[in-house]
Order: sequence, then structure tokens, then C-alpha cells
Amino acid sequence: ESNEWAKRAIAEGEAAPDLETVASGHEFLAENMTVQGTWKGAAEHALQDIALGRQIGSQGRVAWGHFPWAVSSFHMGDSVAALTRFAECVALCERTGDRRLQSLMLSHASLIVLETRDESRALEMIDQAAALADAVTHVHMRAEASKARGVYHLRRVEHALALACFDRCPVLMGASQSQVNPLLTSMEAAEASLASGNLDRARLHLDAGGA
Repeated sequence: ESNEWAKRAIAEGEAAPDLETVASGHEFLAENMTVQGTWKGAAEHALQDIALGRQIGSQGRVAWGHFPWAVSSFHMGDSVAALTRFAECVALCERTGDRRLQSLMLSHASLIVLETRDESRALEMIDQAAALADAVTHVHMRAEASKARGVYHLRRVEHALALACFDRCPVLMGASQSQVNPLLTSMEAAEASLASGNLDRARLHLDAGGA
């Protein structure tokens, strides 16, 4: 439904013309496709959003466009480009004062850094993300930072610590985000449960995530 709204926004914005409306349509499509795992489409719409943001003169829009662009770059196999785009976004956040997005970007970027086995840098980024999330009291960003910390412990084969972090995510998100909760950490929590020998718990996490 939101994809259809976004497509209508693009069409109506182009007809008006209203660049802000067009950009909003591309923003929604980029973020939705990121959640859906449609990486190429996410990157294409993110680039449109960034280009329009620059045309409008909105650094905030340019910064938010970097999120789906960076995530899709990583999942399409270009970790170097993804980290560059994350860094560009963090710099924009520092200029605009958007601590919410900065926290989100640091949480996600830390997962890429973990893939390079630079654990100390990844942990530093996670700590920064958590501190920023606490500063703006944003529950979703707190949950993202807790998930990133869980992945950090999982990669270090610290399964009990990893599960504690994953279990904290739905508590942070609260009942209002109940549909999002299982999807945020289900696969990672299942992996940690399986590795620690708890098959029943692993099945529960997989079922919760719809796997």
C-alpha cells in the first residue's frame, strides 16, 4: 500500500511540478525496498532522493537518502562503497544535528566493520550509536544499537551475551511495535540459540520471524 502511495506521489509531484513530493515518493520506495531486500531498486530510488535533495537544498534529505543507498550497496557486495556512504551520511548528520539518523547509521555500519574483523572499531561505533539513541530517547534506535551489540557478541561466539542483547530489542520497542519486533532480530537470535544448543528456542525465533 505504501509503495502505491509513493508511486502516486512521484507521478503527482512530477505533474505539479513539486520536487519535495517527488523526493518523498522516492524516499518511501527506497526505504520500503530496503526492508523488502530489493537492493537494486532501493539504490536507484535512494539516488533519486539524494539528487532531488541536493536540488532542493535539503541536507537532511540527502543524509536520509544515504541510508538505503549504503545498506543496498553492502548487500550487493560492495562493502567499501557502503562504508564510504555511511561515513558521508554521518558527516551530514553531524552538520545538521540529526542524532537519530546518526545513531541508525552507526549501528548498521558497525555490522559491515565486523565483517572486516575490526572488532574494536565496530564496538566503538556501537557504543556511539547507543549513546546517541539514549540522548534522543528514541526506542527504535536503541533497539538497533542493541541488535548491533548482539551481532558483535555473536561473532565473538559469546552466545549468552548475544541473546541478552537480542532479547532486549522487543522490550525497548514496546507493544506498539509488536509487528516489527520479531523481524528485527529473529534470524540472529535463532543463530545464537542454535549455536548454544537450544534448538527449541531457535525454532521459536524462526517462527516469530516468519522463516
